[in-house]
Amino acid sequence: MVFSVGEMSAPVNGAANPPRQRTGFLHSGHIVGTARFKPAIRHVPLPIAAITKKFIVAASLGAIVIVQRHIVVDQNGRSNSLDLEPAGTPADAEARLWQAAVTTTTELLKILAFSSFFTAAASSLANLLDADGAALIVYDGPDHLKYRLFYGMDSRDAVGFRFPATQGTAGRVLASGRCLFTPNYPDCADAMPEFVAAGLQSNLVVPLPGPSGFLGAVAISWINRRAAALEPPSLAIVEMFAALIGASLYRENLENQLSSLSLQDPLTGLPNRRMLMVRLPEAQVRSYRLQTLLVLAVLDLDGFKRLNDLFGHAEGDNLLVWAAAKIQESVRPIDTVARFGGDEFVIILEHVKSLREAQTILQRIVDGLRVGIEKSGHRVDISASIGATVYPHDFVDPDALLRHADQAMYDVKRNGGDRCLIRTAHGHEEPAPDRMTAARP
Repeated sequence: MVFSVGEMSAPVNGAANPPRQRTGFLHSGHIVGTARFKPAIRHVPLPIAAITKKFIVAASLGAIVIVQRHIVVDQNGRSNSLDLEPAGTPADAEARLWQAAVTTTTELLKILAFSSFFTAAASSLANLLDADGAALIVYDGPDHLKYRLFYGMDSRDAVGFRFPATQGTAGRVLASGRCLFTPNYPDCADAMPEFVAAGLQSNLVVPLPGPSGFLGAVAISWINRRAAALEPPSLAIVEMFAALIGASLYRENLENQLSSLSLQDPLTGLPNRRMLMVRLPEAQVRSYRLQTLLVLAVLDLDGFKRLNDLFGHAEGDNLLVWAAAKIQESVRPIDTVARFGGDEFVIILEHVKSLREAQTILQRIVDGLRVGIEKSGHRVDISASIGATVYPHDFVDPDALLRHADQAMYDVKRNGGDRCLIRTAHGHEEPAPDRMTAARP
């Protein structure tokens, strides 16, 4: 924080007398006004003259400093020690505090990115309470919490720290729905050894409200020193800021859900066609740069239409979900499986060492999807037809690469299905693993 005070004290033996400080809350970069003070005079002889009557105070976001003790010298060389107190009642000070908080809130609401919003809000809270920092704690599944963001503290060992949702002061706060100030953290029943070892002496945990429960909490921390008593107006402002952080976090969650829905198939949870057409060009770039093979495969379920007609769309949806899981089980973590639409799936195999490796993976998928489904005296046999092409042997753009794999898949279906076919270049077929001696183009 950078503070500008209109006058400083007169020098005593060549050094300025540093003022005692008082902490408050203020909007960034604005002149707060003129502070009037009531002097209590004490005689001190000094050889120079300086008179101070009023102070203009300016501050950055989060804090205000007001000089409370000052030494002035009259024209006869006589100095006086002045105990300076702001004019106005405590109610006036509280009103100014809230006015500054509202002004700061207006600036915060202009910040749209959540991480930046949290940093600005946490900075304001830490300065308001003279704390060392603040942390964002969020749910990681229904039964655990984790530390996600930090302000003002070394977070290298704590980011991502995960613990049961019933533990710690955060767990107690989220269970009760009320903020909790712990002035002596090491001796409290909810103290966690990791944070005691890190020097946490006091903390204030405030829940973050959401539309249907709490989204997490903000933990404000004092490291290697105890916190002073917290005043009710300051606590009320902290709770207001927690509500703002909760609203911003909820908005971020909604945005992530909308983004996920736009790039994810809602039935299977796989990447959808749109996401596939983002990943495929990226995979081609990696393949070309690293000089590795990329195999693009299109899969269609044999018998799916008959199953839908006989057993209904609900049974068809169940089959699609099952098939998506079976395909994912058969590929490697670096590969991509997407639902292209209907009963078609697309598979991107990256960093393929040999065509035999690709054939093995695709044949494993075919074998895993071979199943018979019986219901109400009817039986439907399900299998898979897979057609694939290889990049950069098939050195074309993403759309053409996809068309070539799709054509190979339809060739498989026309010949009875239930197998895979790889073409190393458009029109050149790669045989199954037990016939790998065939010539390559």
